[in-house]
Order: sequence, then structure tokens, then C-alpha cells
Amino acid sequence: MKRWMISILIISLAVGSLYGCGSVEEKAGEETTVPVEETAEEPEDLQEAEPEATADADAPQVEWLSDVLYTNSLSGKAAADILKYTDASDCTVELTRFTKLANLEVLDDAKVSSYTQTLNQSSSDELLARTTNKAAGEGIYSAVLSVTDTSGNAAAHEVLVVYDKTAPVFEGLSDRTVTQSDVTIEPQVDLSAVTISDNVEGVIDASKVTSQLELEDEAKHIYTLHLSVKDRAGNEAIEYCTLTVAAEGEKKPEETVTASNQPAKTQSKTSGNGSGSADAKPAQQTPQKTVQYETTTTFNMAEGTEFKDSMAKDVLTILNQRRAENGLPALTWDNNLTTVAKVRSLESVSNFSHTRPDGRTFYTALEDQHISYTWGGENLACGQTSADVAMTEWMNSQTHKDNILRSEFKKVGIACYYDPNTTYKYYWVQIFSD
Repeated sequence: MKRWMISILIISLAVGSLYGCGSVEEKAGEETTVPVEETAEEPEDLQEAEPEATADADAPQVEWLSDVLYTNSLSGKAAADILKYTDASDCTVELTRFTKLANLEVLDDAKVSSYTQTLNQSSSDELLARTTNKAAGEGIYSAVLSVTDTSGNAAAHEVLVVYDKTAPVFEGLSDRTVTQSDVTIEPQVDLSAVTISDNVEGVIDASKVTSQLELEDEAKHIYTLHLSVKDRAGNEAIEYCTLTVAAEGEKKPEETVTASNQPAKTQSKTSGNGSGSADAKPAQQTPQKTVQYETTTTFNMAEGTEFKDSMAKDVLTILNQRRAENGLPALTWDNNLTTVAKVRSLESVSNFSHTRPDGRTFYTALEDQHISYTWGGENLACGQTSADVAMTEWMNSQTHKDNILRSEFKKVGIACYYDPNTTYKYYWVQIFSD
């Protein structure tokens, strides 16, 4: 903003006294006229006039770094990576005036180029004269990206917007045993059998995956492998699996368990923007009589939070549709399992894991409610705003899908906990048992 520095110039005028001049005649009978001293008025100090501020008529100077925006958000901040601008005042960046070109698809360079060739390179005024509207869900759009200063001057450009809120999916990831000569050494992470697919990018290179090993049981040499990857739009997928280190020549743990006794690997989880799985913890392997225990658990919940019971029931409807499509009987809603699901949904806010905040594994939540079982499983999710989205992400992850379609399961409890003061807001839990 221009600021004027006003300099006041005081002009001091030295003004002399003025006297009348000329001859004076005296006439008989007339009074002699004596000239009167006349003093000029002292002029007021003169002040330089303040210049009028010049109106800002200059549009922001914008450098458009790219014609393509991959994003999971349509806020102006989402466009920060594809433009640079300068202006004498603060500016507002806005993305609007959308025209849908196609549904989301796998985009290679050739397809992106074909879309960008259709972009309109009209003037800023012409682009901004279009009707203002918003995007109608995920898809490929052309849109007007504008930068407007506080005086209303704007620069605008038409860009290709790939609006994508779907996270990549890990495939081929499973719990496994790694053999090595020294079991005390942290195992090497091998992702050669893992593929990461995305609805827009296609196959994502494993080099883009961030991995971290966490020692879970030092005595048994069990590690949890945490994997995460983001697509171009910023959607993140998070996966977990278990690596058990065994000495070379030693029998793998799974080889010591007969098929008739082996419990399902039932723990899996999904993050708010993606999906993932964790290692299985054995359910009770000796069949026991189920105790019909009506819970009296109470929940201490903050103001504004709630259990979305109707959304949980919507999950059951979709879940049983998927089972029917695969020739499986429907699961029965179980109130006791639902209590467990609610407990776990509250716990997942602070610790989104199959390990509970107190360090115990998820299945202890069933035991806390006096529920006996032979087969048990848990699916977690957070961030999904509807039952349909939560079920879609679970079904797109093989380990979650295995739980949903497991023939041994007969009952299910489902919870959807809503806390508007947290990052993901929605926390979903499915608890399965036979």
C-alpha cells in the first residue's frame, strides 16, 4: 500500500511597511492631509497540499506454475503449489466456476495433455464473467483459478482440476516370518511382493512408501511394520502388518499350528484417508459356551460428541449385502458386541490401533464384557463421513474384506463415534465373533 510522506513547507515572508509617497500641497482654508501609514496584512503560512492517493488499478502479478491441480480439497490454499503472485496488498485465492469433463480415471501424461489442450486461455475478465459454481463430487474438471487483491483487481487462469478423495490401496501385504541368522537384528523391509494401486495414478512405485518398524515383543522377536503412501492429491493410505523374526532352520510359528486349530488372522484397520491391516492375535481356540451378558457399561462423553447408531445400522445393511453377493449368510446384530465396538471407537480417537491405550490387544475388550468366543475380529476406520464410504474402503482392502466375508463369523457389533473436535471426526469399528 502506498504511503504519502507529507512535508509541510512554511514560507516566511518579510513584509515591509508601505507609506504613501508624493507632494503635499497646503491650501488656505483647508486642512493639511497627512498621509496615513498603511500596513499590508500578514499572509497566513502556506502549506503544501497533500497529494491525492492514487487508486490501485493494478491486478496481481501471477506466475502460473502448472495448468494441472491434483487435490482432495477445493479451497484456495490447495492451489498454493501451482502459482506464485505478488501484489501491493493482501490477495484472496479462489477456485471456482467448475465444468466437469469426466469421471476420475487413470491418467497418464497423454490423457492429461489432451485435457489441458481444451482449456480456455481467455482474458481474466472473460473467465471471471462466467457463472460461479462448485464442483459436484470427485471428477476431472476445468475451473477458474483467480487471485484478487483488496481493491478488487483480479488475475485469473483456467486450470485442469483432478478432484480426488480416494486413497491408494496396498495389495499383497500380509503378516510373515523372516528368517535370519541373528534374530536380535531388526529385519529388512522387503516390499517386492507389495503393489500400491491408485484410482488416478495407477500403480504407485514402492519407493514412495514410507516404512517404519516397531518392536512389539522383544522376547518373541515380533515387529509391526507401518507403511504409508500419499497420492498426488494428498490422500494417504496407511497399512500395518506383522514381521516375526525366526532363526534360520527354525520352524516357522505358523507351521506348528494345525489347520483345524488355526484361528483367523482377523485384525485389520483403515485410516481416515486410506486402509490398512495389522497382525492377528489368536482368538480363544477352545470353544466355550457364550455367556449371555447384558452390559451395564457407561460412557463418559464430551459435550457435542455422540454415537451415530443409525449410521452403524447402515453399515450392517451394506455388510450383509456384500456377504449375500458372495453366497454367505447375513451376520446378526449383537448388542454386547456393539458395546465392545463403542468402547473401541472411543479408544481409537487417542490410539488408532488394534492395541488399546493401556497396551492390551483389542480382543481383551470382549473379555472385559464377559463375551466368550472362538473366532473374533476387528475392523477400524476413521474419517469416512458415511456408511457407504466406510464399507467401500474396507472392501477395497483385502484384510478388511476377509473379515467381512469370513464364513466363521455369525455375529457383529458396529459403532460410529462422532467427535467434531478431533481431526477425523468419525471413528468406525466392526467387532466380529462366531
